[in-house]
Amino acid sequence: AQLDWKESVPFITKEGEVLEVNILSLILSYSRYRIYKVSLTKSQEVLFHFLNEAFIQLGGVPKELLTDNMKTVMDESRTEYSSGKVNAKFQQFADDYGFTVKPCVAGKPWSKGKVEAPMKLWDELYAYNGKLNYEQLNEKVRLINERHNCQVHSEIGRIPKLHIQKEKDFLSPL
Repeated sequence: AQLDWKESVPFITKEGEVLEVNILSLILSYSRYRIYKVSLTKSQEVLFHFLNEAFIQLGGVPKELLTDNMKTVMDESRTEYSSGKVNAKFQQFADDYGFTVKPCVAGKPWSKGKVEAPMKLWDELYAYNGKLNYEQLNEKVRLINERHNCQVHSEIGRIPKLHIQKEKDFLSPL
Protein backbone atom coordinates (compact mmCIF):
# COMPACT_ATOMS: atom_id res chain seq x y z
CA ALA A 1 0.00 0.00 0.00
CA GLN A 2 1.02 3.61 -0.38
CA LEU A 3 0.52 6.28 2.28
CA ASP A 4 0.64 10.05 2.06
CA TRP A 5 -0.61 13.29 3.62
CA LYS A 6 -2.06 16.18 1.69
CA GLU A 7 -0.86 18.77 4.14
CA SER A 8 -1.87 22.12 5.52
CA VAL A 9 -4.52 23.12 3.02
CA PRO A 10 -6.66 26.10 4.08
CA PHE A 11 -10.38 25.34 4.13
CA ILE A 12 -13.01 27.96 4.91
CA THR A 13 -15.98 26.64 6.87
CA LYS A 14 -19.50 27.92 6.32
CA GLU A 15 -19.05 29.88 9.55
CA GLY A 16 -16.12 31.72 7.94
CA GLU A 17 -13.45 30.02 10.05
CA VAL A 18 -10.23 29.18 8.19
CA LEU A 19 -9.03 25.70 9.08
CA GLU A 20 -5.71 24.19 8.11
CA VAL A 21 -6.74 20.67 7.15
CA ASN A 22 -4.76 17.59 6.22
CA ILE A 23 -5.93 14.45 4.46
CA LEU A 24 -4.30 11.10 4.97
CA SER A 25 -4.57 8.74 2.04
CA LEU A 26 -3.90 5.01 1.98
CA ILE A 27 -4.24 3.18 -1.33
CA LEU A 28 -3.76 -0.50 -2.06
CA SER A 29 -1.58 -1.36 -5.03
CA TYR A 30 -3.62 -4.01 -6.86
CA SER A 31 -7.23 -2.93 -6.43
CA ARG A 32 -6.46 0.79 -5.94
CA TYR A 33 -8.94 0.70 -3.06
CA ARG A 34 -8.37 3.85 -1.04
CA ILE A 35 -9.15 5.26 2.36
CA TYR A 36 -9.09 8.98 3.15
CA LYS A 37 -9.15 10.68 6.56
CA VAL A 38 -9.41 14.39 7.35
CA SER A 39 -7.38 15.70 10.27
CA LEU A 40 -6.56 19.06 11.78
CA THR A 41 -3.12 17.84 12.88
CA LYS A 42 -0.30 15.76 11.42
CA SER A 43 0.71 14.03 14.61
CA GLN A 44 2.04 10.51 14.88
CA GLU A 45 -0.95 9.59 17.09
CA VAL A 46 -3.33 10.66 14.29
CA LEU A 47 -1.30 8.59 11.82
CA PHE A 48 -1.35 5.51 14.09
CA HIS A 49 -5.09 5.84 14.66
CA PHE A 50 -5.70 6.22 10.92
CA LEU A 51 -3.62 3.17 10.03
CA ASN A 52 -5.21 1.09 12.79
CA GLU A 53 -8.72 2.01 11.56
CA ALA A 54 -7.70 1.45 7.93
CA PHE A 55 -6.32 -2.02 8.67
CA ILE A 56 -9.53 -2.91 10.49
CA GLN A 57 -11.60 -1.65 7.55
CA LEU A 58 -9.45 -3.62 5.12
CA GLY A 59 -9.55 -6.73 7.27
CA GLY A 60 -5.78 -7.10 7.18
CA VAL A 61 -2.41 -5.41 6.91
CA PRO A 62 -0.42 -4.83 3.72
CA LYS A 63 2.98 -6.48 3.75
CA GLU A 64 4.70 -3.26 2.69
CA LEU A 65 3.87 0.42 3.22
CA LEU A 66 5.41 2.86 0.77
CA THR A 67 5.66 6.35 2.31
CA ASP A 68 7.25 9.66 1.57
CA ASN A 69 9.65 11.19 4.06
CA MET A 70 6.97 12.53 6.40
CA LYS A 71 8.24 13.49 9.83
CA THR A 72 5.73 11.18 11.52
CA VAL A 73 7.53 8.25 9.83
CA MET A 74 11.13 9.33 9.18
CA ASP A 75 13.78 10.86 11.43
CA GLU A 76 16.11 11.26 8.43
CA SER A 77 14.90 11.48 4.83
CA ARG A 78 15.79 8.81 2.33
CA THR A 79 17.79 10.26 -0.55
CA GLU A 80 19.61 8.89 -3.56
CA TYR A 81 22.68 8.61 -1.33
CA SER A 82 21.16 7.64 2.01
CA SER A 83 18.65 5.00 3.09
CA GLY A 84 17.24 7.43 5.67
CA LYS A 85 16.16 6.53 9.16
CA VAL A 86 12.67 5.39 10.14
CA ASN A 87 11.42 6.87 13.42
CA ALA A 88 11.78 4.27 16.22
CA LYS A 89 8.17 4.65 17.36
CA PHE A 90 6.85 4.20 13.81
CA GLN A 91 9.17 1.24 13.26
CA GLN A 92 7.79 -0.37 16.43
CA PHE A 93 4.24 0.24 15.14
CA ALA A 94 5.21 -1.39 11.82
CA ASP A 95 6.83 -4.34 13.61
CA ASP A 96 3.74 -4.79 15.81
CA TYR A 97 1.50 -4.94 12.72
CA GLY A 98 4.02 -6.93 10.67
CA PHE A 99 4.57 -4.61 7.71
CA THR A 100 7.76 -3.29 6.17
CA VAL A 101 8.27 0.47 5.87
CA LYS A 102 9.59 1.47 2.47
CA PRO A 103 10.32 5.21 2.26
CA CYS A 104 10.53 6.84 -1.16
CA VAL A 105 13.54 8.80 -2.29
CA ALA A 106 13.01 12.47 -1.38
CA GLY A 107 12.11 14.62 -4.37
CA LYS A 108 10.92 11.69 -6.51
CA PRO A 109 7.09 11.93 -6.31
CA TRP A 110 6.60 9.57 -9.27
CA SER A 111 7.86 6.71 -7.10
CA LYS A 112 4.58 6.82 -5.18
CA GLY A 113 2.25 7.93 -7.94
CA LYS A 114 -0.64 5.70 -6.88
CA VAL A 115 -1.20 7.80 -3.78
CA GLU A 116 -0.26 11.17 -5.31
CA ALA A 117 -2.84 11.11 -8.11
CA PRO A 118 -5.90 10.60 -5.85
CA MET A 119 -4.89 13.67 -3.89
CA LYS A 120 -6.61 15.59 -6.66
CA LEU A 121 -9.49 15.14 -4.24
CA TRP A 122 -8.63 18.66 -3.11
CA ASP A 123 -9.65 20.04 -6.49
CA GLU A 124 -13.15 18.78 -5.80
CA LEU A 125 -13.18 19.96 -2.19
CA TYR A 126 -12.28 23.55 -3.13
CA ALA A 127 -15.81 23.88 -4.52
CA TYR A 128 -17.12 23.45 -0.97
CA ASN A 129 -15.05 26.25 0.61
CA GLY A 130 -17.42 28.36 2.67
CA LYS A 131 -20.26 25.82 2.37
CA LEU A 132 -19.49 23.10 4.92
CA ASN A 133 -18.60 22.90 8.58
CA TYR A 134 -15.83 20.53 9.73
CA GLU A 135 -18.19 17.59 10.31
CA GLN A 136 -19.77 18.09 6.89
CA LEU A 137 -16.29 18.24 5.32
CA ASN A 138 -15.50 14.85 6.88
CA GLU A 139 -18.76 13.43 5.52
CA LYS A 140 -18.06 14.88 2.05
CA VAL A 141 -14.61 13.26 2.03
CA ARG A 142 -16.19 9.94 3.08
CA LEU A 143 -18.71 10.18 0.22
CA ILE A 144 -16.04 11.10 -2.33
CA ASN A 145 -13.93 8.20 -1.06
CA GLU A 146 -16.85 5.79 -1.47
CA ARG A 147 -17.58 7.12 -4.98
CA HIS A 148 -13.93 6.69 -6.03
CA ASN A 149 -13.92 3.12 -4.74
CA CYS A 150 -17.07 2.35 -6.77
CA GLN A 151 -15.92 3.85 -10.09
CA VAL A 152 -13.78 2.25 -12.77
CA HIS A 153 -10.20 3.27 -12.06
CA SER A 154 -8.79 4.95 -15.17
CA GLU A 155 -5.33 3.33 -14.95
CA ILE A 156 -6.32 -0.27 -14.23
CA GLY A 157 -9.82 -0.47 -15.74
CA ARG A 158 -11.27 -2.10 -12.60
CA ILE A 159 -13.66 -1.00 -9.89
CA PRO A 160 -11.63 -1.00 -6.65
CA LYS A 161 -14.53 -2.08 -4.44
CA LEU A 162 -15.07 -5.17 -6.61
CA HIS A 163 -11.39 -6.16 -6.55
CA ILE A 164 -10.56 -5.50 -2.92
CA GLN A 165 -11.61 -9.06 -2.08
CA LYS A 166 -8.80 -10.54 -4.22
CA GLU A 167 -6.29 -8.25 -2.57
CA LYS A 168 -7.49 -9.14 0.93
CA ASP A 169 -6.18 -12.65 0.34
CA PHE A 170 -2.66 -11.16 0.28
CA LEU A 171 -3.01 -9.02 3.40
CA SER A 172 -1.52 -10.23 6.65
CA PRO A 173 -4.06 -10.96 9.39
CA LEU A 174 -4.71 -8.27 11.98
